[in-house]
Parts: sequence; structure tokens; C-alpha cells
Amino acid sequence: MVSVQEIKLALRMSSAVLDQEVQGTITAAMLDLQSGGMPVGVDNALSDEAIRLYCKWHYDYMGKAAQYERAYEKLKSVLALLPKEVDGGG
Repeated sequence: MVSVQEIKLALRMSSAVLDQEVQGTITAAMLDLQSGGMPVGVDNALSDEAIRLYCKWHYDYMGKAAQYERAYEKLKSVLALLPKEVDGGG
């Protein structure tokens, strides 16, 4: 799974002050993906990218929240189509 440091890099954050909040946003993204039908245990490049998009959306990265939300929702739909028996090897 994508790390707090990877998200902070994607958002161009350097301070550790928001680490706990960023971790919470990552967790929320995973729960949202699972509630949308993504099988539990999925950990691959697509799920990592979805989490990045979710974080960019929620932090309104570069003022483009709507763009990141659309991209996230499309990727979420794709992840929902993954087989339910996923080994998570990613």
C-alpha cells in the first residue's frame, strides 16, 4: 500500500505535522474503495494510484479537486471489477 511519505511527495508536502491526517486520508481512501466493491486485500499499482487520486482530491491539490475526483471515481469503478479472490500480490 502507498505510504504517508509517498502521498506527501505527491502532494509536495514536507512537514511531518500532517502525517497523522494523511494516514487517516489513506485509510479513508481504502475504505471507500472497498465500499465501492474493490476486494479486501488488493494492493497493486492501480489501488495505489486510486489512493493518490483520492488524496489529491481531498487536499484540492493545485486547485483541481474536481478533476482528481472524476479520475478517482473512474479508477474506483475499475477496481470494483477485480475478481473477489485476490491474493494481493502487488
